[in-house]
Amino acid sequence: MATPREDVVKAKGLLEEREHVPEGTTMELHALLSCVREIVLTEETVQPWRDVVSLAEQLDTSSAAGVLGLMGAIEEAPTTPLPPRGWLRVDLARTDFARAVNRAVEPVEAA
Repeated sequence: MATPREDVVKAKGLLEEREHVPEGTTMELHALLSCVREIVLTEETVQPWRDVVSLAEQLDTSSAAGVLGLMGAIEEAPTTPLPPRGWLRVDLARTDFARAVNRAVEPVEAA
């Protein structure tokens, strides 16, 4: 079983090869966007987290490149000294979406 990091790296590679987000990942993508919308921005929130929220607001959910950009922005946003409230849910939702991409793109193995 792959680690969450390995799942995300694999999904990013698969998205780089595609023009559109794979079918069958809609629910996980919307869950990710919902979690991003719930991030609590305050005066202390650093710019990278503000960028994550802004990217999510403008995202074309069918665009693999757009979703890949959002995933990268989440990955690059710092978790220290103190990330905004809601960041962990975003990170978990990103992993769930990555796993959905991997399932949607990978061929099903015969038992």
